[in-house]
Amino acid sequence: MKNISIRKAQPTIGDIESMTIIIDEEVPTFKTNAPVEEYRQFYIDQGRDLAEALCLTLPGGTLDQLICELLTRKASLFRVPMFNKKEE
Repeated sequence: MKNISIRKAQPTIGDIESMTIIIDEEVPTFKTNAPVEEYRQFYIDQGRDLAEALCLTLPGGTLDQLICELLTRKASLFRVPMFNKKEE
């Protein structure tokens, strides 16, 4: 198992609790005829829980850089033409 160590934020108003995030189980196999909402809700819950953990623990600078890194890696999803060129 791979381990990485990231520093938590310094306390400002209250303590910042240390946290361990464990990623070791595979995504469950959904039934072939399962409604899309079942898949969707699973990923919504996972994303929300991870975001909550990171937002409560990471320093603002680290969180900002993480967001930049994730958006850079997915930038191709946001590339859309601004204007629709029509051939005349």
